[in-house]
Amino acid sequence: MQKVKKPAWGVQAVSSKEPTLEDKAKKYLRIGCTYFKIIDSPGIGRYLKRWNKSTIVQDHGRGVFYEVKKYDDESFLPDELKTLDVVK
Repeated sequence: MQKVKKPAWGVQAVSSKEPTLEDKAKKYLRIGCTYFKIIDSPGIGRYLKRWNKSTIVQDHGRGVFYEVKKYDDESFLPDELKTLDVVK
């Protein structure tokens, strides 16, 4: 049997921190009664895709809905100088 030497610097620990509900909820929005997932796509950019509530429950559990941002309606305001996610 051959012995394996450990490196002098030791074993590096890999962080396997599971995302919190807040982290998971940042990917979703509720606008009116409809849920959307925020998708970052290379080349296209950031866009919203309609997502089923049942799929969110299957992926993350019911607790994630307490952290999802909720909006009454959506609106697109043209502005060539700056882009805002939320206008108050």
